[in-house]
Formats: sequence, C-alpha cells, structure tokens
Amino acid sequence: SRFDPYGKNKFSTCRICKSSVHQPGSHYCQGCAYKKGICAMCGKKVLDTKNYKQTSV
Repeated sequence: SRFDPYGKNKFSTCRICKSSVHQPGSHYCQGCAYKKGICAMCGKKVLDTKNYKQTSV
C-alpha cells in the first residue's frame, strides 16, 4: 500500500512536542529523542546528556 500522509494511518504524535512521528510504533519524534538522549521507540535513556550541548538546528 502507498504512503498516505493525510490519511488515517498508524503514525502517532510525539509525546513531547505533539508533532507526528515518522516511524510506526514510536512515541517520540527523532528531534525530541535526540535532545533528551532517549530511545524514540520506548523512551529509555540511551545517552547521558549531562556534558553535551544538545541542539537540533
């Protein structure tokens, strides 16, 4: 089946910024997951961001 960006599909919205996620089954968009250092799928911490300057420009 073809991708329908405006149709009712299985892509949900990000739990942080409420934008649409681009991967089925994800809870967070890639930008928010990168900024927080968490997994986009499950939300588990994968990176300690204490000593990093995390930006998504």
